[in-house]
Amino acid sequence: MKTNFILFFVCILLCSFSFAQNKSEQINKNSKTINIYTSLKPLDGLGYVFSSEEDLKSRVPDKKSGIISQIVKNEKDSLKVKMLREELWRFENAVVK
Repeated sequence: MKTNFILFFVCILLCSFSFAQNKSEQINKNSKTINIYTSLKPLDGLGYVFSSEEDLKSRVPDKKSGIISQIVKNEKDSLKVKMLREELWRFENAVVK
């Protein structure tokens, strides 16, 4: 009787550990996908420069959406995604001179 109880308790523990590991793996996958769509500041920290405010307002939204769609296509290539995220930062921090 005692051995049955101990075996039952061990089975419950093993099941709960495997469930916890699966849950944490799903959370890590979700956070990883969220992070690749955020901008990343390049080493030089320079944004793009536009000649007029109208030019900036007309081009930046299209460029940003294009870069995000390229990130989706190249999700598996981490080097390309890093470069695209830096480009996204440059457009988000564009200035007019």
